[in-house]
Order: sequence, then C-alpha cells, then structure tokens
Amino acid sequence: MAMATDMRVCFDSSVLVDSALEPQGPSGRALLEVEWGRLQLITSPSILGEYEGILTGKYHKARVLVTQLRQGLEHFNTTTIVNPSDLPPVVADDPMDDHVIAAAVAGNADMIVSTDHHLRDLKSYKGIPIVSPDEFLVLIGAVKSGLPARDGAIPGPQVNGHPATTRPTQTPTTAVAKPARPTRAHRPVAAKPTVQEAPGVAA
Repeated sequence: MAMATDMRVCFDSSVLVDSALEPQGPSGRALLEVEWGRLQLITSPSILGEYEGILTGKYHKARVLVTQLRQGLEHFNTTTIVNPSDLPPVVADDPMDDHVIAAAVAGNADMIVSTDHHLRDLKSYKGIPIVSPDEFLVLIGAVKSGLPARDGAIPGPQVNGHPATTRPTQTPTTAVAKPARPTRAHRPVAAKPTVQEAPGVAA
C-alpha cells in the first residue's frame, strides 16, 4: 500500500455527504486527512454533482452553502478531478454506483471509501480495495495517532486536540484549591507567640 501522503483515495458521494452533515464523524475525519494534505482525493464531476444534489434535495441544504462546500473540495491542493470513460457494468445491484468505480480507475486510486453497501459488498475492484470510513481510518492509522498531527492537532475522536488541551488544565485548578485547608491550621500556630509573651511581660 502507498504511503499516506502518496495515497490516492476516491470518496463516493455518501462519504462526502456524511462529512458535511457530521464533520466529527468517521467520514468527516477521513476528509480531514485530505484537507491536511495527507491524502490525494480522486473525484469526478459525477461524484461532486451527486454530492451536491443529495445535500440540496434530500437534506434541503441551502444552494449557496452547498456550492461553497463543493468549491472547497475542488480547490484542495490534493484534489484531482477526473473525467472517466464508461466502464462495463460493475455494480449489478446498483448500476448508478458504476461511476464511482470509473472515477477510481481513471484516477489510479489506491482505495475507494464508501458507506454504500452495494459498493462495499464488492470488497474490491481490479485490486482497488473498497472500505468503509471506519475501516479506512484504521488502515491509515489515523484513529489512534498512527499519523503525526499537523501543527500539534490530534485527529480522531479528539477534535483538533481540544479534549487533550482542556483536560490537563483542570488538574492544576483543583490542586490549587486544596492548600486553602491547611491555612486554617496555621491560625492557632500564629496565636501561640501571643500566649508565650504573657509570662515575659509579667516578669
């Protein structure tokens, strides 16, 4: 398998849609690897058009927002948009998915990532594995810090490192509050010299 920075990955529209709806989910985290320049995204006008149509049609997202999301995908430094040739029928149960296979072949992809069971049931096509976003994250080692994060950010369940940054700061706060208890015990100690001075004054 190619190194992560050289890996060419084709995300179908289901992954792109999920990444827009749930950025912190597996699909969103997978796309983050592309945004950070760790992977090369292989896509096509057909995949992007389907992605745009699902968001505006099924999920009633604003056209302006969806257009911006699509343009963001198109302008990643690591995005390659291919115009594939037609392939013989591949996905018998859902021929509408054939365009994803065609894009992956045209873009010489190392992997296809999809949540569509029709595609995933194929397991692979001409040596190109077809996996789910979760399986993809495990394979590239992004779930448990298998890849070093850019600028100290930690991908995966911890979003941009925020949980890792927040939790340690709570420990010193709790520890600082504890010394307040011993200060009460010091008050009687401070009073002792006053009691001891009394005999001296009497003398």
